[in-house]
Parts: sequence; structure tokens; C-alpha cells
Amino acid sequence: MTLYDTIVSENSVRKMRVKLRKQLKGSRVYLFTDIFLGYTMNKDGKKVPKRQRKALGISYEDNPKNIFHRKEKKEALRLAEQIILKRETEFQSNKAGLGKSYLAETNFFEFFESHLDRTKMSLNNRKGYENVISKLKEYRGTYILINQVDYDYCRGFGQFLVNGVKKDGQPLSSSTIDSYFKKLTIICKELVQQGILKKNPALGVKLPKVKHKRKEVLSKEEIIKAMDTECRTKVIKDFFIFSCFTGLDNETCMELRWKNYVIEDGIHKLIFTRSKTNHSYGFPLSKEAINWLSRLERKADDDKIFIGLTTGGHKNNLLLLWMKDAGISKHITPHCGRHTFCYHFYKKTKELFTVMNVMGHKDVSTTQRYLRGLFNDYGDNFDAMSDFESINSMNIL
Repeated sequence: MTLYDTIVSENSVRKMRVKLRKQLKGSRVYLFTDIFLGYTMNKDGKKVPKRQRKALGISYEDNPKNIFHRKEKKEALRLAEQIILKRETEFQSNKAGLGKSYLAETNFFEFFESHLDRTKMSLNNRKGYENVISKLKEYRGTYILINQVDYDYCRGFGQFLVNGVKKDGQPLSSSTIDSYFKKLTIICKELVQQGILKKNPALGVKLPKVKHKRKEVLSKEEIIKAMDTECRTKVIKDFFIFSCFTGLDNETCMELRWKNYVIEDGIHKLIFTRSKTNHSYGFPLSKEAINWLSRLERKADDDKIFIGLTTGGHKNNLLLLWMKDAGISKHITPHCGRHTFCYHFYKKTKELFTVMNVMGHKDVSTTQRYLRGLFNDYGDNFDAMSDFESINSMNIL
């Protein structure tokens, strides 16, 4: 647990104390601060004091025997008392939490990582923040104080991303740059909200305009082609076709277990909590989804449905190779299964709020943006998944 993990109430702020401590090493006395941060509970449920020690970088001779040593001791103690008074004042004057000026002189990455540990988010989102941390360390090293994260630092990071390249040597896409920088902006906003910084230093930094890529969907004929084509990794095919029939994303499918698949009153459904939104669903399955699942060997209730399904670039490459083998030239990613379902479902129902509920969106504006990216130059004569007669007639059991 770090300094940032300490939960501080107004009462515990009043209890905070900064004391001067001494430690003898050889013939010299070294000074450090002992900061009382209130109490916390240990693993046994007992209240124990929470303290933090910080070296001042000040020392003097233990037994001064001449004028020089006596002056050195006097000056060291004077400087130490000034620091103690300053930090004590900062703590006592702060009614919202820890001493903010003091925290601004601590490691930015410690705050960043601690904030991630305290914040509930999806696995993919957390990985995105961790990628930002890696990029920031590439940009300006592994240690930087919070008060050094200023406008110039943020602007320089934006330019670093613009000039950056991926592992294959290709430049970062404008959407990746935008996503990374937005995450830095969010962390800086948190610093402002906690009173550690007075102004968000990332605001006002100009980046290249995002060029949105077209969201690809598969036509009915292309789904059939993919179903008829073997994939080098079977679980990728199993997941992706299921995603086309349900709209479930990769991360949710990774966690699906056989106990989530139930039959109630003759209705086949999935009962699960979508990790991204933390919403629970009873999700009815179409005939196509049921038939596709029936191809898989049902195991124990706690076993995963899609064993071995992961995230990452290697899986994406295997997906593209599978599409190529099926004669599909579109740039298909794992999320395109979700795109495909959403597109066909809306074409059939024309019910925006129904699509919002089925897709698990919290707000209808999210669904509107989603659909806006799907309906570009595609035709209007696709059938919804429930009308997939050609698939129903196939022997896929």
C-alpha cells in the first residue's frame, strides 16, 4: 500500500503529525521525517498506525568537537525544523486529504499506478492505461515528480506520440494517439480534483485530428464463407462467429462459462455480467447462436466456453489470415463480430432503444455513435440474424 492508498477523512487529517526523527550511522546523525497518517486495519482486523518516513538528506556529527561541527549541527537542526513546520502546516491547512503541496513533490507514476489499483475498470481499459505508463516512461524516463507534469511535459508527450512507431515500424494511428493522450488527461484531471495540481496541464495541447477508420461488418454471404473455412486456431473461429450472432465482445466471451448458459421455460439464454459496464444480463440466444454453441463440447459448469481465448495482436493476425483464406478482403478485427450483429439487428428491428439494451450500452447516445459508424456505404437489403435461413438449413450440428 502506498501513500495514495490511505483513506483520509477530516478527522484523520487533524490527527496527522510530522515529527523529526534521528538515526545514528557511524559517527553521524541522519535526519528524516516521521509522518503519522492516521490508522488502518491490518489483516487481523486490528487498528494499527500508518506512518511514512522520508529522509531529509541532512546530517551532522554525533559528538561535535569543534566550532565547525557545532555550527553544522545547529544549521542542520534549523533547516530540519523549517521543513517540519512547512509540512505540518500543509497537512493542517488541508481539509480535503493529504498535504497537496507535499504530494506534488512525489513520484507521478506511483500516483498513476495507485489510481489504477483503486479504480474499477475493464481489463482492456486497464491495459490501455498501462500502455500509456510505458509510453510516458519511454518519453521522459521512469521517474518524474508530479509538479514536473506541466504543460510543456504534456505537449512534449503529444509530439512524442505523433513521432512514435509501432513494433512493425508503422506510425501510431491518430485514434491511438488520441486514446493515449486522453488517458493522460484523465489522470491529470484526477490530480486537480484531489487538489494536488491547480490546473490540468494536458488541456490545450493540440494533436492531429482523429481519422476514424470505417467500421467493417460481414454480410450474410461472408459469414457463411467464414463458417465454411477452417481457422488456424479453432477458438478464434468459435468466438468470432458466436460474436456475430450475439454481439458479445471478446472480453466478455473470454469469461463466459458453461454455468452462464441456461435454459428457462424453453428459452436458451446467457446469464452474465458484462465486465465493461458491470451490468447483469439475461441474454436470449437466437437459433443461430444456439446451433453454433451446440458444436462445442459442454464441460463442467465452471469451465470456460471459449477455452484459450485471449486478447492481443497475434490473435488479430490469425483472424485476418482466416478471413483471407475465406476470400474476405475486409480488415476484420475481433470487434467486427459485434459490429456485424449490431448492424444486422438494427436493420431488422429499427428499434434504437432495443439495440441499446441488447448491446449493453448505458446511454442511447453511445448506440447512436455506434450505428453512425456502421451505416456508411453498405446497402440496405441485409436480413437480420433471425432470418438467416441459409444458415439454418446448413448442417452445422
